[in-house]
Amino acid sequence: PSVLSRCLTHGCLRQSWVFYVPQNPPVEMSYPFYSLSLFPELEELRKHWKVIRDEALEHLDSFYPMEDDRNITGNWSWMPLKPEPDDQQFLGEALMEKVRKHEAKFPQTRRLCESVNNEGYVFSLLGPRGHIDAHTHELEFVSAILGLKLREPCVFRVGSQNTRIREGEFTIFDYRVEHEAWNPSDEDRLVLLISLRIQR
Repeated sequence: PSVLSRCLTHGCLRQSWVFYVPQNPPVEMSYPFYSLSLFPELEELRKHWKVIRDEALEHLDSFYPMEDDRNITGNWSWMPLKPEPDDQQFLGEALMEKVRKHEAKFPQTRRLCESVNNEGYVFSLLGPRGHIDAHTHELEFVSAILGLKLREPCVFRVGSQNTRIREGEFTIFDYRVEHEAWNPSDEDRLVLLISLRIQR
């Protein structure tokens, strides 16, 4: 489908810096979303979300711009503490070396994430009025998004369902299903994403 028809279908039609954000997400999530109860190993991260948040906020100047066509508003950056295999190829060896130099700045985040059997974890910072365009991944992963600092509503669409990212809570979904995100507020949206291999 064309970009216009896709935007009309998913409610992301925008003009300049004003765009429509989907409203009224369902109260109960179903596939492609997952309940946190299926991933009890993530509870320790959720319990210490403020520790992770504070560590990230202290080093926002270490984040890198996301330089691909998903960053359609130009204000999305990230810090890939443990890039997935696909991300390592995307980053290239030169940038990977820079990332390694910043790892020591996030000891608590790395300790908490490494307590979970994971495939990678990154910080993601989406600026005010930001929009991450619809995309998919081929890896058989579940992605868990932990809200760290944001102003609601920060809407997140996976497939045909919409939900909202909230501080101190996980949003877990099938990584292979088309997804996109909006930050209609005037503040940054900071989250941690951790990828788990699908075993359930």
